[in-house]
Amino acid sequence: MPMRPIAKLAVPKQVEVSFASDEAQDEISTDTATDTTARTVEVSLPSGATIKRALLVAVVVARNGSANTQNIGLNIQARPSGGSWTSVFNKANCIGLPNAEGAAVALAIPQEVSSIVTEPGTYEFKTTVTQSSANPVTYTTIYVLIIAYEM
Repeated sequence: MPMRPIAKLAVPKQVEVSFASDEAQDEISTDTATDTTARTVEVSLPSGATIKRALLVAVVVARNGSANTQNIGLNIQARPSGGSWTSVFNKANCIGLPNAEGAAVALAIPQEVSSIVTEPGTYEFKTTVTQSSANPVTYTTIYVLIIAYEM
């Protein structure tokens, strides 16, 4: 008896795409918690797409504006446009700048945000910084969303 082919099973294929915000640059000269400029990321997917996973990569560059040591804490927050802010990364003293004007540190911080980024739309991101002194530090921030979706 000849063998018959088995029916092919439809396996959903995940596709990954990324969307980035514009860069923001802020000079902060205070030792109280201060927000950087919020940035938006617009997520657009094909009709019928379902988001399976969302990863935020927050890139933060801190450049010392004076010859003073700085310890800096970061609180990265996300929200759907118009929604409530949710902290996705909160760490005290995660950046240390040496006492050299112009010294810089860059961090790329990946964080799972699937509970926040659930559908196509506009999402906002910001970083609250807490410095150990009121000396100036310039922050450059950019936010990248990596979305895995299925059709």
